[in-house]
Amino acid sequence: YRWVGVGPRRSGTIMHQDPLCTSAWNTLLLGRKLWLLLAPDTPKRVAKGKDVMQPEDDDEACNHFLDLLPRKRARQDPDFQPILCVQHPGETIYVPGNWWHCVVNLDDTIAVTQNYVGRHNFPQVWRSCRVERPCWSHRWLRCMEAKCPDLAAWAKRLNVEDGFDMNELRQKNRMRLLQHRRRRALNALKRAKQRSAAKGLALDEQAFLVQWQESQEAINSDSTASTTSSDSSETSASS
Repeated sequence: YRWVGVGPRRSGTIMHQDPLCTSAWNTLLLGRKLWLLLAPDTPKRVAKGKDVMQPEDDDEACNHFLDLLPRKRARQDPDFQPILCVQHPGETIYVPGNWWHCVVNLDDTIAVTQNYVGRHNFPQVWRSCRVERPCWSHRWLRCMEAKCPDLAAWAKRLNVEDGFDMNELRQKNRMRLLQHRRRRALNALKRAKQRSAAKGLALDEQAFLVQWQESQEAINSDSTASTTSSDSSETSASS
């Protein structure tokens, strides 16, 4: 997706890695942004500043620059090699896949940004997608078969080389979605029974479950639901 990000001064994006090993570009139209980048092999605890964070600290973007980064640099650790730069209007920042980055807006800003996959990073992104987005990756594969057959063949070769069974993981994901729906149905039934009991009414549980099921969308094998949790707040368009 391509995003237009509008952010006030002192807002920003906390330290994170972009999803699915994708690379990204960010073109600034108005204002200035301060960027902090760390290499992909930086441990998560170090990248997020947990190693220097104090109990009263916050981990918002501005706090990372004001509090956490100065403490880390004061240690003079030769293994800590941050890249810092100020982005001005008209400039584009390129963030390679898996690079940690934290951004704070020095002014009110407007920017355009996009995560993407190209031929240069296709193997990394494909290997990530087929695990973290098992249903969606099937749809992507079908699109590649129709539009970019050479990439589809490449993806299939990677699967064979890695001994990766997409259908097996897809089925596991579907079962997970079904189990999640069953839990939601039972919770809805429990609430309905409580409401009925409060009114002194009897509830036809079977009829309720049928009606509830009909009100839900069908389980879609092309769902973008992931088998892993992610912090969507860390991939906001602010960066």
